[in-house]
Order: sequence, then C-alpha cells, then structure tokens
Amino acid sequence: MNANPIVLIVEDDPFVRTALCRLLDREGIASIGAAGLAEARERLARHGDTLRAAVVDIELGAENGLDLVKEVHQRGTSPSILVFSASLDGASSEEAIGLGADEVLAKPATPEAILAAVRRRLDAAGSGTTGERLRTHPSRGIRTS
Repeated sequence: MNANPIVLIVEDDPFVRTALCRLLDREGIASIGAAGLAEARERLARHGDTLRAAVVDIELGAENGLDLVKEVHQRGTSPSILVFSASLDGASSEEAIGLGADEVLAKPATPEAILAAVRRRLDAAGSGTTGERLRTHPSRGIRTS
C-alpha cells in the first residue's frame, strides 16, 4: 500500500476530473478519481488509510456530492474535504460547511487557487486537525466562517 497521502477527486465531468488529477500530479500530489458516489465510496474503502483529502463536486449527475460529505464527516476518521463546485452560493456553502466540509471553493478557480486549497487540506489532515472551516471564492479571497 502506498504510504504517500492521496487526494480523492469526486467529479462527474471526466475532463474536469482528469485535469484536476493532472494538475495535482504535476505538483507531486498523488490523486485518484471517482465519477460518482458509488465509485467514491469504493475508493474510500480501498484507500482509506492513505486518503488525506477529498475534492468533491456537489452536482454529480443525478447524485449530490453533499451526501458523501455528510457520510465521510459522520465516520469521524475522514479525509479533509474541499467542496469544489459551480453550484456554490451563500446557502450551499453554509450547507456544505454544516455537513462537514472543511473548505469550499467556487468554480471556476485558477490552478493556483485549487492547489493552495488542496495543500491547505493536506496540511490540515497531516496535523490531525481540520482547523477552521473556510469558504473560498476566486473573486473574494479567503474568509473564515
């Protein structure tokens, strides 16, 4: 089993999922993709000991990524969760944080903003605490909730 931390990318759009995995790979961050909730649950079960962060889209076709956020949070030994979605507004950001997301980032975002958010999630997971919950928007910067 790989001892290096892995980031799970839960995104139904294959182009976005592949682009995110490649972005992380170029930075030396291992990642695995999942197109939907069943695949994400399988990846969590298989790689649970090395998954340190998850990037989760809200809209996964007919599925809702927030269901996964809630499940992972309720387990207690979860990876740090970044919700990365075009569906974020004030209410959905608050809902995501309330369900257990550690940070939210609105699409579209620059590669630099994505990498910074993933690194924060990996740092938080590595320290054993998720710390403050964050809402991030490319045009407004970061603010704590």
